[in-house]
Amino acid sequence: MEPTAQAGEDLLMNADSNQGAGTSLRSFVELQERAGRADRVSDPISPDYEVARRLLDHDGRVQVMERVGAGHRVVGNLGSSRELIASAMGTSPSALVAHMAAAMASTEVGTRRVDAAPFMEQELLDPDLWKELPPVRFYPQGERAYLTAGIVAARSRRHGMNYSFHRMMLSESNRLAVRVVPRHLKMILDEGGGSAEVAVLLGLHPAVCVAAACSGPPTWMSWPWPGASWGAPFRFTSWMASSCPRRRRSCCGGASQG
Repeated sequence: MEPTAQAGEDLLMNADSNQGAGTSLRSFVELQERAGRADRVSDPISPDYEVARRLLDHDGRVQVMERVGAGHRVVGNLGSSRELIASAMGTSPSALVAHMAAAMASTEVGTRRVDAAPFMEQELLDPDLWKELPPVRFYPQGERAYLTAGIVAARSRRHGMNYSFHRMMLSESNRLAVRVVPRHLKMILDEGGGSAEVAVLLGLHPAVCVAAACSGPPTWMSWPWPGASWGAPFRFTSWMASSCPRRRRSCCGGASQG
């Protein structure tokens, strides 16, 4: 996967928004800080095993690490408890399952396409991902560095857009290795004779991550139901051949080969 990267500053939702925790990652983190469910760390942290140790030692609490490696900011443990997931969905832990089921089945609130998004304000051609992103090494048994919260957006010729979670290993300055199993992304690659144009989405609101992690038939579209959960249309924009959430931190696009 050889990416072009888009990066931009997310805008904050108004404090009186009717969309629960807001629809940007930043607004969600700020909500958890106000609720006492987050820690902000200003001390330098190495991406080699120290990030992983920090997340493990503070499981259940959002961790905002301000100085990882060469000065990157890293946030983790966003969905590390039922309470955090419920907060992202705008409900209580006890009502979470019923709330999600109702949102997934809802046809009252859908999506709304917009022409532009903050992440489109800055474009990096042929980026060096080792410098632009903070790849993390998790296990001393292997020295590979990974992005662990990326979502691959790819378009099926028959069924439309598909979104799926993938752990992505950085193999070169601008190449990512992704394990593809016999599911929807494999189907899309097969449609294209072993290749597909994709976008990698980073820095998404946890509710959107939950939607992308849910499996359904190829015709099932996961994006509308976070909007149903928040009570407002889910906003997205078109970039390359993909439909991308408007509120995300960065987007890498390129070709995937299976």
